Amino acid sequence: MEVGREASAAAASAEGSAAVDAVQRTAERIRELKEERQQWIAKRQQALARQEKLLKLLELQRAKQAEGEQNAANATEMGAPTAGDTTSRDDELKAAAAQARKKELKELQARAQAAQEVRRLDTSRTLVAVKR
Repeated sequence: MEVGREASAAAASAEGSAAVDAVQRTAERIRELKEERQQWIAKRQQALARQEKLLKLLELQRAKQAEGEQNAANATEMGAPTAGDTTSRDDELKAAAAQARKKELKELQARAQAAQEVRRLDTSRTLVAVKR
């Protein structure tokens, strides 16, 4: 009888330790998910801030273009030649905005690639955990 009790006690402790391990793994995964969520939120806020910055640049560019067109119209009404300097400044602004958009696109693509890699790794971890 004592052998049966000892076996039962050993089985119960093994089940208990398995349950504790499962709880610990679950708690760790929850912590990881919270960290990932916070990182995602921070990245999203940064992306929104950059987007707002780009929108402000575009608004400034549009305002300068409208101002340049108005100045050109006023100059033609007066009979004066149009200023080529305004066009070159507008071209510089357009080029700068285009460069900023290209850089932003590259950064977003790199982040998307990194996020995809993280998702792939998480999926493989989940599959390994499920197989156990």
